[in-house]
Amino acid sequence: GGEFLAELLRTPADLKAARGLLEPLCFAIAARRNEQEFSDAIRLVATIEDRALQVACLRGMRTSFGISVAIPLSNDAKITLKSLTGSDDADVRSVAQLLVRMMMLESPAEREVRLDQAKTQSADASLNADTRLAAINELSTEDDPAIAPALLASLSSATPVLHEAILNAIFSRR
Repeated sequence: GGEFLAELLRTPADLKAARGLLEPLCFAIAARRNEQEFSDAIRLVATIEDRALQVACLRGMRTSFGISVAIPLSNDAKITLKSLTGSDDADVRSVAQLLVRMMMLESPAEREVRLDQAKTQSADASLNADTRLAAINELSTEDDPAIAPALLASLSSATPVLHEAILNAIFSRR
């Protein structure tokens, strides 16, 4: 798996039809939960310049997790994956954040900072709708009693699309 991924990503521009193999291949690598192979794959995926390929690989890894579970990774791979949560690309950032949460890699303090930032972004009318929607979607996947009131507070400055996302997030909470 990991060697095949490295071979495919050696020349990303030549992938063509093989692009469709990346997501299931990364799923398989992550599903095996082999520390070395998974760590190597994360480090390799972080070096991809094509953001669509990076998202496909991260999404494959992410979908291998049905529930949050602590997975052994090298420290370098943990740092690398966490660095992707700060990507300029919203899709990379979003999938990386989900993967970090599913792998239980963030500390309680890091989680609190992330949630506070998402709460602030969800309510900030000066931000574009995509940024606010990403923050709302992030909050909708969390289990924290402070999220529902924060989402309700965001309603007053929400566009119709954001309004719907907020209500869906609130009513889908357990």
